[in-house]
Amino acid sequence: MGNLPLTIFMVLAVLILSFYVGTKLAIRGVIKARLEDVRKKYPDGYKSERISFLQHEGHRILLLDLTYCATEEAIESMKRYRHLVSAQSPNSLLTVIDVTDGQFSLEAVEQLKLVILQNRPYVARAAFVGVYRTSDHRIPASLPRKKNRPFLHTSVGLPNFDTRDDAIDFVEHDDEYGIYHREYKPGTLTKDGNYNWALLWELLARLLTYPDDQYWTTVQRCLPFFTYARTRAARLMTSFADDIKDLSLEQLQSLYIEAFNRNPAWSLELGRLLHLDDRKRADMISWIEARTGQIPSSRAAPICQQTATHPWWKLHVPYDHISVALLLMTVPRSSYWDEISSRWVLPAMENLAIAMKDSKSPFEKLVKVVAITHPFG
Repeated sequence: MGNLPLTIFMVLAVLILSFYVGTKLAIRGVIKARLEDVRKKYPDGYKSERISFLQHEGHRILLLDLTYCATEEAIESMKRYRHLVSAQSPNSLLTVIDVTDGQFSLEAVEQLKLVILQNRPYVARAAFVGVYRTSDHRIPASLPRKKNRPFLHTSVGLPNFDTRDDAIDFVEHDDEYGIYHREYKPGTLTKDGNYNWALLWELLARLLTYPDDQYWTTVQRCLPFFTYARTRAARLMTSFADDIKDLSLEQLQSLYIEAFNRNPAWSLELGRLLHLDDRKRADMISWIEARTGQIPSSRAAPICQQTATHPWWKLHVPYDHISVALLLMTVPRSSYWDEISSRWVLPAMENLAIAMKDSKSPFEKLVKVVAITHPFG
């Protein structure tokens, strides 16, 4: 009876060891079979160009194709790739790096990491293909696990995709995916070091109301919030600033009226943008009105400074104006923040962006910025 605990321990130890060894042998067998498949897949080697520009749906994408590439050829290709990237304009390049079925040494892996870091000032969006199979992270697509680890645990921060088409879709449509490059600028963080989403929503709310003499200052305060991402939002916001920087206040106000006040299809009222019937719009307005008192007074200061006793939205806009919804998203620890964003703000701005597509109004770019600005953790 006294040996029973020891017996149970030995049995469990044998079971665990058997499971571990069996798993390792199974993975090793899968890797061996995969390497054999790779050899059969490229019986005559790989014939495509290693570096080329792709034209896809109006976008110019630089492809570094390291498919079925050995170390020496990979290093030589990366040198030429780095030289070509450094000749591009800053923050302008869309690029995809395909390492599917590549067989690299640690030297090649470290060289690729270095190239990515050195090229970062020129790259707007980038992605990997084939670093590992996302369907099973245990089985690397390009390298044995120990050699693959530098790819997966590096500060380069590029996402990996199973297919080249998915990677191209990512770099073309960056508004549909999460953010990977984060380069925070002064004035974009809270005191505790978190990204200051509340201030960003306030600034965007003010930009979507009738322009006042502080409008250009608000645009300049807004710009640093988008440099962290090097994405479409950053490019659109910069382009919007360039379009209006030389306009007088009267010209800017005239463009605003032309866009949002005279065109019902471009209304900034959520009820119109979401095509709500009178009952649902009334319910939404009642819900919003009951919560506007929670907006911090510092964010409710009147934009045009006509009075210091009334919130500026009561002076200029209805309760279902997009700017009021954005201000509600600044309420600290709001339990309904996600509902406002996903149920009202984003669908409304997406509809407005579609309605304004191909217009000549500079405000189309601002609308697109709001439509594609998604918070991250």
